[in-house]
Amino acid sequence: STFVVLGFVLACCGGWSATVAAAKNDEAFQETVRAYSRESLPDATIVSRFTRLSEQGDPRATLWLARLHWGGRCGLPKEPGIAYNLAEPVMGQVVKLAENGDHEAQFLVGSCHQEEFVLEGDTAKAAAWYAKSIEGRQLTSYGNFAVLIAEGDGVEPDIGRARQLLRAGAQQGSLFCHQALK
Repeated sequence: STFVVLGFVLACCGGWSATVAAAKNDEAFQETVRAYSRESLPDATIVSRFTRLSEQGDPRATLWLARLHWGGRCGLPKEPGIAYNLAEPVMGQVVKLAENGDHEAQFLVGSCHQEEFVLEGDTAKAAAWYAKSIEGRQLTSYGNFAVLIAEGDGVEPDIGRARQLLRAGAQQGSLFCHQALK
């Protein structure tokens, strides 16, 4: 009976410490995404942080790394093969997170549709995912969604709404949105 109680306590505490670790990783992930959007950290630091989070099992961080390789961003060369090798194993997990309301995952699914990366190219789906992501104030979505709306790509064109999104993104610190308003 003492072992049963001890086992229960260890199971509860182990679960609690795992929850705390997951929350810290999520906070580090959010901070890295914001730094990317604000260009407030060196590229190498952003890549290093996403790599560490990916190694710790965050599928969103893995997909971010894949996107960086796909687009040749953050000082990484364009490497479609590496990008696909990173993205394909985690895409299902990221889609499930997006469907369950994770705003960062919603952005990632939208961007994959927009860039025709791993998912079918479909700007209407991209726009729908960006709209959901913006509800959670995902910073990079503002600029991507504004471009789709301004160009009428997958959605009705509405330059006023596009400017509104750019202003909202700029107010939250998106460098892209700030520069697009100039």
